[in-house]
Amino acid sequence: AFSVLVATICTWVATFDCSFFRISNVSDRGESISIGLWTIEYFETYETVIWGETRTSTLGDGECVLWSKNSGAGVSDLDAPLWIARIFSLVASLASIPLLVAILAPSCMTFSSTFFRRLSIALISEGVCTLISLSAIRSKWCLDGEDCTIRFSGILCLLAVLFWFIAGCTSVC
Repeated sequence: AFSVLVATICTWVATFDCSFFRISNVSDRGESISIGLWTIEYFETYETVIWGETRTSTLGDGECVLWSKNSGAGVSDLDAPLWIARIFSLVASLASIPLLVAILAPSCMTFSSTFFRRLSIALISEGVCTLISLSAIRSKWCLDGEDCTIRFSGILCLLAVLFWFIAGCTSVC
């Protein structure tokens, strides 16, 4: 039950936190922003002309907002890897609550071994869904950025995958 609780918390934080990965050098001045699956660090992009040379700058205030609330990049800037990551992370987050209840239910009731085999398959499937959310690293945001590093939420995503697989393997025993 402990591993499912840890995996559930890690899955929810990884899904909705603003720091899945961080990209550097997003403009001529070398600014960096944090990107999450459902949230992004608020920023605005603007251009200035100095001595006939156009420079792109990014001004961010560090606030974590939904993609739809950001003026520098919006939902229309999401590519296929980020959409896939968003869908699978949402499925994993929503499915984690019933799985947490299902793993706690046997402590007060008796279930057959078939229940535990099915629960094991569900827990491992949950780990696979969480793992697929790492496809965000293949988005244009990461590939186009000069320096893309996995951050807090991305590390929690990996930790959640590990705990989902541990829970799935130990629930059969």
